[in-house]
Amino acid sequence: MTKPPLQATSHAAPLHEQIYARIRALIQQGQLKPGQRVPSLRAFAVELGVARGTVQVAYDRLLGEGYLIAKGPAGTYVSEQVTSRRPRQLETATDSGRAPPARESADIAIEMDGGRPRPCNWGFPRWMNSRENSGQG
Repeated sequence: MTKPPLQATSHAAPLHEQIYARIRALIQQGQLKPGQRVPSLRAFAVELGVARGTVQVAYDRLLGEGYLIAKGPAGTYVSEQVTSRRPRQLETATDSGRAPPARESADIAIEMDGGRPRPCNWGFPRWMNSRENSGQG
């Protein structure tokens, strides 16, 4: 992999952000192909002259967003599912100009009493009935 230019100045982005952005750009531009192996954390950290944890943070973010796939001892690879845009881009209210979808409400409303859940809402009667019916009661 080509060595990304890193800037360790006070006004530059953190090193892990720079590494993340550069690898993501290489993937999006097609310079890193789907299925291609990326350097190990240790090797890449040595190549860049940074701590292994710095590269780990960047890799973890790329893994979480679906750009990379970890295959255990076999290494880390560019995801086969990568396209020119972010693989798991989440739409937010600010992206679309509309509110995000509302969550479905729970079947049971849990009432809170002074910061403590009310035991009557915990389903003990059903639990006790099933315990008695199983011969454990």
